[in-house]
Amino acid sequence: MDNSLIPHCQEYLDYLEIECGNQPRSIEAYLIDLRLFFHFLREKGMAREQTDPAQCNTGQVRPEHLRAFLVYLAEERGNGPLARTRKLAAIRNYFGFLFLTGRFKNKKNPTLRLPKIKKPHKLPIFLNREEAETLLKVSRLDSIHPYRDYAMMRLFLQTGLRLDELVQLERRHINLPEEYVFVRGKGDRERLLPLSEATIAALREHLERTIPFDPPPEQKVFRNHRGRPLTWRGVQMIFERICKQAGLTKPGLSPHKLRHTCFTLLLREGVDIMVLKELAGHKDINSTDVYAHVDLGDVREAVEKHPLG
Repeated sequence: MDNSLIPHCQEYLDYLEIECGNQPRSIEAYLIDLRLFFHFLREKGMAREQTDPAQCNTGQVRPEHLRAFLVYLAEERGNGPLARTRKLAAIRNYFGFLFLTGRFKNKKNPTLRLPKIKKPHKLPIFLNREEAETLLKVSRLDSIHPYRDYAMMRLFLQTGLRLDELVQLERRHINLPEEYVFVRGKGDRERLLPLSEATIAALREHLERTIPFDPPPEQKVFRNHRGRPLTWRGVQMIFERICKQAGLTKPGLSPHKLRHTCFTLLLREGVDIMVLKELAGHKDINSTDVYAHVDLGDVREAVEKHPLG
């Protein structure tokens, strides 16, 4: 499958990058889902372009085509509700672009008539305080590159950075004298995140021991042993290795779960959820509400206080 299956693909790519400010990984995720959708339409002979049967005519796409695609995802690909929701969101975004730019000739957007897919409610995975402290200790004492890995884990846990945000960090984004880091996140939203004394010390130790390979201001903060900027996969592998050494075996652990850990621990220390919203770089408060969860220990403690026992 290639991008030639997607009508107006280059214009859509420009829209995602320039107008929406999406990061490369987010754009590629959109393309993967759209390629799958248009490949499905072509293989099923749906919404064909009359002048070129190998291509799809977006103006001929109907809600029933989308429903058939969702059935295909569930029954033939085994995609769960979350995966189907993500793919449908990519298709909605694409058709929204077509309408916005006048490239869609049909008066009715076929994605608007589809109900939302019911998703199972799951509590976010996170580390408790003791587990987080163990992770930091192991990254500092037992890691192959202790100064780098300790600085990464501290930055994740103290600021709640996304993985993409961390790998894109350059030296110019970190201001140790003023004690903050500059981040450009989803939707090109910018934020300044204060740094704690421990995080500043960790970053200073790491930067002092890192040989700059690129001319300023292009120097990436985190690099591999060859001096090349770490990729998101590289960070994942480092994280998995540290978790294994630390004996942290919770299923589903990933660098993104350190973001959950950061905001969950802050919320439990009484930090206002509106402050967390700004720290997380969320567009609206609904995205931050996920951290206002309770665990079994909280529920058990509340039950023990019940006046009727």
